Amino acid sequence: MMLLRALLLCLWLVPLLSPAADDPVLARIGDEPVTLGQVRAYVRNKPILRGYLSTGYPGVRRVLEDLILVRLLVREGGRLGIPRRADDDDDLYAFRVKGRLLPRCDKPDEREARRFYDTHPERFSTPVFVRLQRLQLPADATVDGLKAADFLARAAEQVRGGRLAFEDLARRCPQAGCLQDLGFMRLDGLDLVGDSALAGLKDARPGDVVGPVRAGEVVFLYRVTARRDPILAPWDQVREEAVEKAWRFCRQQAFAELKERLYRRYRVRLDEETLRSLH
Repeated sequence: MMLLRALLLCLWLVPLLSPAADDPVLARIGDEPVTLGQVRAYVRNKPILRGYLSTGYPGVRRVLEDLILVRLLVREGGRLGIPRRADDDDDLYAFRVKGRLLPRCDKPDEREARRFYDTHPERFSTPVFVRLQRLQLPADATVDGLKAADFLARAAEQVRGGRLAFEDLARRCPQAGCLQDLGFMRLDGLDLVGDSALAGLKDARPGDVVGPVRAGEVVFLYRVTARRDPILAPWDQVREEAVEKAWRFCRQQAFAELKERLYRRYRVRLDEETLRSLH
């Protein structure tokens, strides 16, 4: 009877200890799984982060990395014996641990600021602007016997090869208004999408086609019709700004090095294949 009870208890605990089939594992910290469900729970009370989940791979990856970093800082704080206050939740404790671990960055003098200006001209330049046309299809649509993403991938190759005009794609859409002129858009916010297809807009020239790109239940294909390249601000106009930017850059570099060190110590592995399968 005792053996039967023990067996039943084990069977009851298995689904609680193992990630469910519909809650995929996105990463591991050592042997500890981090699941999509945990990522969703993490943003429940964080409105600023919640919107990232609707962008598919790039947004989920951004939130996942944020969650992992909090867990790593909590572990590192415990390892180093950094005291935890009674009212500390994980986020607050991680914030205080990060403050203890990051090295101090002093404000640079003008000479150092000028060196930073010369080394990083992109930080003192106007953004890249591109004028875009966008073709939009429902992700579950079927065109010419192909799923929307496959149809747009084939169409992109045809447009690049000069065998099809981008405007002609509008006549193949299952709904009206699928081809839009978005006007000029600035691209300095594209760091969010990392290495997704949309990042190709950064280097695209007039006439280039980028995509397809999936966002939620929609698939997009873009064409660049015009481009405005960056203009570097003169040193005299950004002299004081350069001091602040160089100081912030120092802090960003220190944070990146801390994150890399913690990832190595706690053996963080992201499952890129599973992440990219998210829509």
